[in-house]
Amino acid sequence: WNQIYSDVLGVTCVRNVIEEATSLGAAILAATGAGLFSDIAKAAENVCKVDNKWNPDLNRHEFYQDIYQLSNDLYTLLNEKNFYKTYINTLQNKK
Repeated sequence: WNQIYSDVLGVTCVRNVIEEATSLGAAILAATGAGLFSDIAKAAENVCKVDNKWNPDLNRHEFYQDIYQLSNDLYTLLNEKNFYKTYINTLQNKK
């Protein structure tokens, strides 16, 4: 899944060694608030340890962008033709 996220978004995805992200985030904010780090980014750099990294495949990213544009165009076209309202009304009126 992480590779797919990376390809779709076109960004590098990383997985932290510590799996409890909520507690880790709270610890980072607390450490920053207590003045142990100058800002949240510095705290994250010092606390977070990367377990794995996924870089985007730019060919797949471009493909996902093209598919997104096609699906967005299709949605817009169907919406302009009131397809969704007609479809729902048809389903609701079916006996």
